[in-house]
Amino acid sequence: MNKLSFVFFLMLVQVAVFSQEGWHPIDRGLSDFAVVNAITQKDSRIYVGGHYFTVNGENSFEDIFLSTDNYSWNAPACPSFTFQAINDIEVYGDDLIVGGAFSGIGGDDELANLAIWDGNNWQSVGGGLNGTVNAILVREDKVYVVGNFTNAGGKPDANRVAYWDGNEWHALGKGISGPVLTLEWGNDQLYVGGAFGSVNGGEILARGIARWDGAQWHSLTDACHGFGPNSVVQSLLFHDGQLYVGGQFFRNCPSHSNHSILRYLGATYEELGSDLSSDNIYAIGEHQGILYIGGSFENAGNDPDADFVARWNGLDWENIGISPNGDVYSIFSTGDELYIGGDFNDLNQNPFIDGIARFGSFEPPYEQACGNDADITALESLLLSTTNYEERHDYHEYRVENEVCDASNDACTINDVWALLKSDISFQIPIREDYEALEVNTPYANLKKGFLPSSSLSNMPIVDCAEVVVPNLVNQIAVLTTLSRPVNDFQADCPILQNSLVPNQDTVLLKVDEARKCVTSYTRSGHLMHSSKVERCVSCDDEGNVYIETRGKGFHTCGDTDMGAFLARFNELRVPGLYDKVDARMAETF
Repeated sequence: MNKLSFVFFLMLVQVAVFSQEGWHPIDRGLSDFAVVNAITQKDSRIYVGGHYFTVNGENSFEDIFLSTDNYSWNAPACPSFTFQAINDIEVYGDDLIVGGAFSGIGGDDELANLAIWDGNNWQSVGGGLNGTVNAILVREDKVYVVGNFTNAGGKPDANRVAYWDGNEWHALGKGISGPVLTLEWGNDQLYVGGAFGSVNGGEILARGIARWDGAQWHSLTDACHGFGPNSVVQSLLFHDGQLYVGGQFFRNCPSHSNHSILRYLGATYEELGSDLSSDNIYAIGEHQGILYIGGSFENAGNDPDADFVARWNGLDWENIGISPNGDVYSIFSTGDELYIGGDFNDLNQNPFIDGIARFGSFEPPYEQACGNDADITALESLLLSTTNYEERHDYHEYRVENEVCDASNDACTINDVWALLKSDISFQIPIREDYEALEVNTPYANLKKGFLPSSSLSNMPIVDCAEVVVPNLVNQIAVLTTLSRPVNDFQADCPILQNSLVPNQDTVLLKVDEARKCVTSYTRSGHLMHSSKVERCVSCDDEGNVYIETRGKGFHTCGDTDMGAFLARFNELRVPGLYDKVDARMAETF
């Protein structure tokens, strides 16, 4: 077997291994101390909220509202948050509504604790709330919110629960006496749970759980009068027409244990499963008709491997593979895939599964290619799913972030920069003018500016599609080289380094992702300067300063050899300077 055949055989083996059902990371994860409280889906993207995020170990603590296509992260919102928390994210028409504990996005008090993200800007929801929002429920044209606030739009009785009708806030009776943590809709009524003892201004005894029928509050009590002091309802879910209640419970009756997951039968509560006493159930979810729970428990259903997350098998709780090592706060199903979020790290001994994990079969990205054949599927799959790929000498990775303009420039907003980046190829890939600092002699090749492509580039496709590969295009971005060693020796070291021997022949994709404000290009792995994957994304900070971040990563077809190691190092050292030049040109246009 020749060297090239072995490389692609290895790729196929890796893809086969990672196609097994189990827990999978998103890109290179968040961080060991990331906590994910909320997960939702809008269109084809997953949105995540929580606190203490660092994306791939690189970003700051500000990015606590993120989106992903399952293969890379993006902080879509600007300005971002700083040292605060998001507790829930829900789809609201064409927008997202976000709640949590934040004092005002970008210093705007009307964006406190609750705000709408329309894809480009933050919008106020009736002036914000004066306390933490713990959960959100969108029902037809109404948005119900619960938390620990006492004022919503100036309504004096909007104590810890209220709803927004699109124009103004409304109280629900006289509110609730203590913090509300969760809410659910069923039987045309609203159910709420939390750490309270009464509702409607203290008029109705309701320990930890209550329902609103549209006109008045009711308790949900059994013969034991509900839950005892210090009990907390953390999660509610209607499943198969019945209400499931999770939390940490201390009952009043000797005949009942302190079971943490219950099914409400209309007049009584039924314990569900075994060995879940005095634990916390923070999340209840449904995936493909099966009930799932997440929390701080261990050994659910007496299963020694059912820690922190478990599923109901009809008789008792059971594990769903290797368990996380910390609390699970969120469970979300897309219908096809199951996600969990919480305070865990290195799930399945994978250093990239921190805070959030996806359960299912690994599917290589870009395999569904909008009708085009995918010719880099194996390489991309290997790159994104192999835990030890950084140990290979021919792997390269670099990151460049440059400020394009500051907030004082009214003509340079994040949308202005994005519009220019996605419409002008010369800002997506380097051109001849950018190579001045890169005229270097190497043991293998001598780069000279005169041999590089001009700024007049041929047309290349810019495809607005989440998953696409356009193979075998002829273009003019190849870096031309003159050989300072005999051709035979050069070919012996790397016989398939296409750019040196066949100028202007390359595989290129320019992919536009409107949601993330990113342009991604792919080239065959033999490319000297742009091998594998380069992603350029627009972002901004709290002050409104606009940045472009470039990330490149990939392997070289030369393999894990001296030549491959040299070219990988060449990318790491030289290409960041190249994109500094590109960004400087971008800044000059504003």
